[in-house]
Amino acid sequence: LPAGYLGVDVFFVISGFLITSIIVRELDIGTFTFWSFYVRRIVRLFPALLVMIFTVIGAGYLWLLPDEFDALGKHIRGATLFISNFTLLGEVGYFNVASTKKILLHLWSLAIEEQFYLICPFFIAIFYRFKINNALNFALAICFFASLFCFGYYLHFDPDYAFYMPTARFWQILSGCLLALVPGRIKNRNVADVLTVISLFVIVLLFLTTPNSPTARLIMTLAVTIGTLCILVSGVGRVNTGILSCRPLVYLGLISYPLYLWHWPIIVFNRISTYGDTLTRASYALEILLSFVFAVATYQAIEFPVMKLKGRMKTALALAFVPAMILLYLLGTRIMTGRLKPANVDSAYTMLSSAKSNWGYPDSANFILKANLEVETEKVPVFKLGINQNETLFVGDSNMEQYYPRFVELSKNDTQNSAVFITGGGCIPIPEITNSTYKYCANVLEKSVLYAKNKNVKAVVLAAQWQSYFLRNKSAYFYQTRSYTLENEYLWPQAFYLFLEYIKEIGKNKKVYIVLNIPIHEKFDPLYMIDRNFPFGRMRISQPPFERAEFDQQMQVVNDNLRAVAAATGAEVIDPMDYLCDKIKCETHRAGVPIYKDFSHLAASYVSENIKFLDETVSPD
Repeated sequence: LPAGYLGVDVFFVISGFLITSIIVRELDIGTFTFWSFYVRRIVRLFPALLVMIFTVIGAGYLWLLPDEFDALGKHIRGATLFISNFTLLGEVGYFNVASTKKILLHLWSLAIEEQFYLICPFFIAIFYRFKINNALNFALAICFFASLFCFGYYLHFDPDYAFYMPTARFWQILSGCLLALVPGRIKNRNVADVLTVISLFVIVLLFLTTPNSPTARLIMTLAVTIGTLCILVSGVGRVNTGILSCRPLVYLGLISYPLYLWHWPIIVFNRISTYGDTLTRASYALEILLSFVFAVATYQAIEFPVMKLKGRMKTALALAFVPAMILLYLLGTRIMTGRLKPANVDSAYTMLSSAKSNWGYPDSANFILKANLEVETEKVPVFKLGINQNETLFVGDSNMEQYYPRFVELSKNDTQNSAVFITGGGCIPIPEITNSTYKYCANVLEKSVLYAKNKNVKAVVLAAQWQSYFLRNKSAYFYQTRSYTLENEYLWPQAFYLFLEYIKEIGKNKKVYIVLNIPIHEKFDPLYMIDRNFPFGRMRISQPPFERAEFDQQMQVVNDNLRAVAAATGAEVIDPMDYLCDKIKCETHRAGVPIYKDFSHLAASYVSENIKFLDETVSPD
């Protein structure tokens, strides 16, 4: 579902309500101990978790590439320490690996839950034993609003933190805690039923909605949280005691934890095999079916027998799981450091697997221009190659950055010219076209205009992944308001007019070049060249050529507009297709070595030696 991730918010609320209710009930009858609480948590979580992770290691050994297996080891370490959220937070960035390739990504929510329960039971128990319940509610309410403030703040200034940081997530668990501590529930069945039906309707509707701003995301999350609380407070209603308590839904609840554990690894292994974009309805159905099969098997064979254990047997099992988790941590370390390798370590696989890191733009750019962060104009990085006064300014997005290694090579012997790069990942070089993720782009373009006024700048080169801005479905690029997306052709005249005006400003008294799109397709992705054959066979390498005609046809309208802007401003157009392809096909590799780092960016090593069509721009006549 478009906003299916909101299910995590529902889970957090229910978890806080359920666990706190259990703690309070045991405190009331005098049976609560921290030892028994954590023994139950270990016995509840560890058995299925250990089985899932060990199974993933086995599957990873057979179907993952060396660098993917190393990453799995890193995520195993995070999972065993219940710090997966922090591990994932440290990986965010423009070229971060897609979420559908991180096998244990889903464990971030389990980590946050357990981080909460390392702290909260102590507060509840201490306040309860000293009979200061009102103070407990007040303290938890303060923590609730502080966490909610963090969530709203991070949504606007760093959404990754809003997603992964416990301080931005605890408020949802705390809402369930507070409901469990506050006496009184709705006793009128009719009122309870109406409230439950409305809440269910709102939650389902929100699952089908895509938020287009931080404020919308905040409202949606609040609505889902409140809706879940309303269902919990309406426990006596016929909808709750009848429909939501029917056997199939109760059983779905019983298998929900193993279903949560298994669904994501199954999705990832399936999609690295099918390359994601080629999924069919049958493939989706297979993911769902396998998730339920593994969940039911885990519940029946592992969880149900463990739940029936009593007293010392349960304690002994909990103690046995602790060294098992330590062993898993050590195993994750060996995998992460490359001391334990997967089955597919052939040099050809290693080359294709490592191609994603074949990137030559300075790393410092990513430390400054972070997603969801506004960067002051004067702090936008400028990278100059050469110390000569005759400068060519390069402006654009990551498709301009991909050309940087070529000018590193040229600068070694050029004593007259310099190349200056002012770029930003995801930045289309058209003012007023905005994106909620790449907030720094407006100031990148402003910095480029200011720098172009330098008398040493003799030429300006503009390049971008034009296809992704104008032709990608559900474009995230807007003009002025979020009502007008760049994928809609009625906005194109305005966009290209803004581009024309930008060229007039930045290219005043200078030679201007507009670089068209490189060919973009999954066939260029080195990982696409590996057939995983999961789960039925061994890996093999396949490197089919790319047919040029389809991409030329797709880009024709956009290219016609770019050429029209060039004609109106006196700019020169450079078409990479003429250099990377013949009239029929484009090469995806040379002698088995991929020429791209992913499906839409050229590899640095290939650019350095072979991309010569921009050489003329650093010595304009």
